[in-house]
Amino acid sequence: MLTSAAALSCVALASLAHAQDGPPPGWVGPAPGWSGGVLMGAAAAPEFEGSRHTRVQPVLGGEVYYRPGAGASVAMGSRGLVWTPRQTTAGSASLGLSVDPGRVDDDERKLTPVGRRPGSADLRGMGEVKMTALVSASGSLALGPVSLTGAVRQAVSSHRGTLVEAGLALPWQLHRHAKLTITPGVTWADRKHTQAYFGVTPRQSAASGFAVFDAGAGLKSQQVVFDFDMAFSRHWHLNALLRVQRLAGDAADSPIIQRTRQASGMLALRYEFQL
Repeated sequence: MLTSAAALSCVALASLAHAQDGPPPGWVGPAPGWSGGVLMGAAAAPEFEGSRHTRVQPVLGGEVYYRPGAGASVAMGSRGLVWTPRQTTAGSASLGLSVDPGRVDDDERKLTPVGRRPGSADLRGMGEVKMTALVSASGSLALGPVSLTGAVRQAVSSHRGTLVEAGLALPWQLHRHAKLTITPGVTWADRKHTQAYFGVTPRQSAASGFAVFDAGAGLKSQQVVFDFDMAFSRHWHLNALLRVQRLAGDAADSPIIQRTRQASGMLALRYEFQL
């Protein structure tokens, strides 16, 4: 997102890039064979969902794709491992394996493969939400010039919560080499997720001073994502990402929340290659 947004997986294969000029005409998705990109820049995000403070950190990430033909593709990198069995002009479908970094209740935010862990000393006494693997299924459906997007993410361990996301991607071709995609959307969370991140148990209340709060399932947030891409050359791109979010339901009502409206963003250079 950012996220989503900060990643630390570097693509060493970039130095082997040569002068193939992208996919064939009319191709959708990654080019045939090996391809990918390296991302270098900076990202800013709240210390945790609902925090009034923002942290800035460097971004060094990337992704490698392998696609044997016009069918399925596999990607490994900043988004984790993603298998896309279907990708056409009508839409796409993917399965993924990634990481939920969890949250800490101090300022010792250790570095992980997906950036520094969210958290703050403002949450002292709330304890740790442990990291967990996430399995996901996502897809898109083209409706003329726009696309419906959706994803389901399930935590394998830790809180074992579920997130369901839905959005509408609105692409806007600003220039031959510049594109802005605006995606308004909503996120629903089950009780396990909201209780882990927004609930306060009696034990946590005694340790932190926050009032006891039982968080239930429901709409977690509404958000709008602005994704800008501009190509300087065949290999070099400028990427800018802005995500504006408003917490809703029990997530917004939680006593740990300092601010319900938040923004996060990233500005980076991307080097693309095809082997």
